[in-house]
Amino acid sequence: MESDEGMEMADGMDVDVERLDPVNEAQQEPLVDNPSMDLDAYVSEYEGNTKISRLCFIANRCPSFRMEAYQICHSELKKMGSRPQLQRDIALKLQSASAASNVPCDVQPLAPAEVKEQLERLKKHRETLEASLKIHRVNMVKENIRVGYMELGDHFYATGDLQTALKVYQRCRDHTSSAAHVIQLCRSIIKVSLELLNVANLLNYVAKADTTCGADSKSSFENAVLATEMHCAAGLGHLIIGDHDHAATAFLQASFEHCNFPTMLSRKDVATYGGLCALACLSRQEIKKEVLTNAGFKDFLELFPEMREIIKDFSQSRYGSCLATMERIKPDLLLDMHLSVHVDALYKRIREKMLVQYFSPFLTVDAHVMADAFGITTAALEEEFAKLIASGMVQARIDSDKKVFHARRVNKRSKTFAKAIAVGTQYQIHTQSILIRTAMIKAGLCVQAKRGNNMHIDHYAPMDESS
Repeated sequence: MESDEGMEMADGMDVDVERLDPVNEAQQEPLVDNPSMDLDAYVSEYEGNTKISRLCFIANRCPSFRMEAYQICHSELKKMGSRPQLQRDIALKLQSASAASNVPCDVQPLAPAEVKEQLERLKKHRETLEASLKIHRVNMVKENIRVGYMELGDHFYATGDLQTALKVYQRCRDHTSSAAHVIQLCRSIIKVSLELLNVANLLNYVAKADTTCGADSKSSFENAVLATEMHCAAGLGHLIIGDHDHAATAFLQASFEHCNFPTMLSRKDVATYGGLCALACLSRQEIKKEVLTNAGFKDFLELFPEMREIIKDFSQSRYGSCLATMERIKPDLLLDMHLSVHVDALYKRIREKMLVQYFSPFLTVDAHVMADAFGITTAALEEEFAKLIASGMVQARIDSDKKVFHARRVNKRSKTFAKAIAVGTQYQIHTQSILIRTAMIKAGLCVQAKRGNNMHIDHYAPMDESS
């Protein structure tokens, strides 16, 4: 039976833990001034804490959306009714934004007495759940204990106390008695770990859910839904830590038909994350096979026509059009709380791939023509190309006077002869070593002595005087 220490974990938790910007709380990112998204349509695809977090992130990063984001966020928190302190803070921020922009606002923050009253109500509900759980633990009914832990964890998650919610969920592990219970637990822990940005824990439970999926007797549709959910969760985890290769692999395996996880991400997010990571990491042939002709992923791209055009332009070497579209959607990507810190790195990798692919078929390239194709100045292109040469991504030389890039020619005939000579030299050395050893054994200059493990080791002995 468990100790009573677990029941005391929530003592003193009378106020909920607020995280207005859970992704870049300690980072001051550049503001975004010219987004093209429809905020109402964008946030309508999310639910719960994910919707709140995304709205707060957008409000902090985009002055033109600040009031609208705070208004929607306040309305959602009012419906939830489980985070009164955050609701009050958002209302105060909304009033501050209203005063700064001289736009009237009719939202009034909760009075401190109202906040206290709601917190007391939440505290009583928590105490009721804890008392019920304690009774179940005394009775030692495994299923009731599991349900009690899950309900208590859900309460802490709803009130924004994510760390305590994670602890409670993890205490439930010893009381799961079926594959369905394990999967339910994995989903809850993955949801909390994602909001806490605990990627190691997230990926651990994704693997556990994948392993359990085969042992579950659910229908093929439910298993397909679970598989897609785990692919999306793993993709987000890899994206957060900057592992774009594995993120691309995970997102490209998602099924459009089974993708409906508004508390995690939207279908358009799958197209965005998967498309950008694929462009940055996969070869042109792999993009054609895994993205453009992938029947499952093509449905995601239909929700984001700009991303579909970017991928098509990239695969068909229309680099100027591709870069122009990428720049057009960049402000919207910078307002995505998971993608924003990776946009510049992904764009840099994609641009470098374009330069390498453009140059690779030629021995010489006119810098003026190439600059026109990429829509930049010749000087800027020359600087970029010099960096690619320095990093070893391109084997070339720059003629700054004539503005021409020359590929380094490799004489394949000479290279083949040099390789053959090297192999012949090694063969000659090896053959001479064998002949010398054979001669020494014949002359009695070597003896064999036994050692441990039945191994025979040759020792050289001085030649006998009589020989």
